[in-house]
Amino acid sequence: MIYLAVALAGALGAVCRFLMDTLVRSQNESYFPWGTFVVNISGSFALGIIAALALRFDIPEVFTIAASTGFLGAYTTFSGWMVQTIELIESGAWNYALHNVFSSVVLGILAAAGGFALIAWATS
Repeated sequence: MIYLAVALAGALGAVCRFLMDTLVRSQNESYFPWGTFVVNISGSFALGIIAALALRFDIPEVFTIAASTGFLGAYTTFSGWMVQTIELIESGAWNYALHNVFSSVVLGILAAAGGFALIAWATS
């Protein structure tokens, strides 16, 4: 059962990543990979929410695993982020590459903490 839940959630997450990336890129013609950036930061925020909900409430494990590993695992993209960073470096856009690495890591951590804090605040 849990394998099916992860697979279905992963399929949905992959489609959502494609749609979000496409939407963001269509609104911004920048050299910077904003689509991947938005996907990864919003996924970090969502993971913070899921983690806080799982700790705060008695949520079935199948839901938390399907939502985090399945949906968010397919929605976010570490490998895409790395490839885009390498492409920026190879094209000589070191400033964009460094911005991509540091802002993604710092804002990803802050987004996850923000999602976690939001649930802690909302349920206190």
